[in-house]
Amino acid sequence: MADKLNNGAESPDGGDDRPDFRLSGVSKHYGNPERPVLRDLNLDIAAGERLVIIGRSGSGKSTLLNLLGALDRPSAGEIRYRGQRLDTLDESRLAAFRRREIGFVFQAFNLVPTLTVLENLLLPAELNGLPRRTAAARCQRLLAEAGLAELAARYPDELAGGEQQRVAVLRAVVHEPSVVIADEPTGNLDLDNARRTLDLLQAHSGDRGRSLVMATHSRQVIGRATRLLEIRDGRLVPAPC
Repeated sequence: MADKLNNGAESPDGGDDRPDFRLSGVSKHYGNPERPVLRDLNLDIAAGERLVIIGRSGSGKSTLLNLLGALDRPSAGEIRYRGQRLDTLDESRLAAFRRREIGFVFQAFNLVPTLTVLENLLLPAELNGLPRRTAAARCQRLLAEAGLAELAARYPDELAGGEQQRVAVLRAVVHEPSVVIADEPTGNLDLDNARRTLDLLQAHSGDRGRSLVMATHSRQVIGRATRLLEIRDGRLVPAPC
């Protein structure tokens, strides 16, 4: 496993006392009657960390990522981002937080089919107020660095799956978020394309001080973790290497 592994459910004392995320007593319930999915989670995520979450299907991995990305709210407990509570923000402020601070990567790519590759990358940059000329230059640079410059004018359905996922990674980081959240980012990829996608995620996350949180079943993804945790019976526990 890459770098130094900390198997605890919280970051060690003595580090930055303002982690990117701090979850305190977080639980999430669904349904009527309510079914607990996550139970009383306590977790710090440090800036620049590559945290990987594992667990069986339905264990709550995606639920945890949705809470971190402010796509959902906890049923109980507090979620703080750099000291600011997220669980009490109204929807407009949560949307602004997601737009600026979070980059999302999904298993299903989720590129806009009617936009070219370049236009897909331009969308989050311009939503964050970057002038179009500056945004276009940044997008072209990212595509070139990833070896995808020749795809700029193509549409998603003209790309192979691995190409689509690498474009999705670039779209997630083009606005320079503080945190990248990836839900099964290699789930639809073969081994070679999975490696290329993980290389790109790593290059644009922990190596630049940007936190990366991934949920996965893949041993390739697990191998990139600086910390590995498992969701078991709704709780976070240290995972075996």
